Amino acid sequence: MRLLHLTPYYAPAYPFGGVVRAVEGMARTLSTRGHEVTILTTDALSPHRRYTGPMDEECDGVRVIRVPNLLARSALNLSTPRGLSRVARHALQTADLLHLVLLYKSQTPRDDSR
Repeated sequence: MRLLHLTPYYAPAYPFGGVVRAVEGMARTLSTRGHEVTILTTDALSPHRRYTGPMDEECDGVRVIRVPNLLARSALNLSTPRGLSRVARHALQTADLLHLVLLYKSQTPRDDSR
């Protein structure tokens, strides 16, 4: 199965907490079980640091695609990465399943019921 995980932070962005480790562990486990796993994430390592390695790489059997944020402090908002929509649309064309990780209420779809 081709799995796409969309998450605002991924290893080695451990300063953002346990979700990073949980998604990393899940992705690695699924990969070892024969699934094709892709992570779509930002380049945020912390609110003040960015990832400087390859923006598209394979780590422990997991493909990791990173998109740059407009501002380092904007790393806390998934809606700010440049090119996220384009990259996500392309990745979704081949995915069988999407796992969406939202850490903050501001990242959830807008509620117009009020």
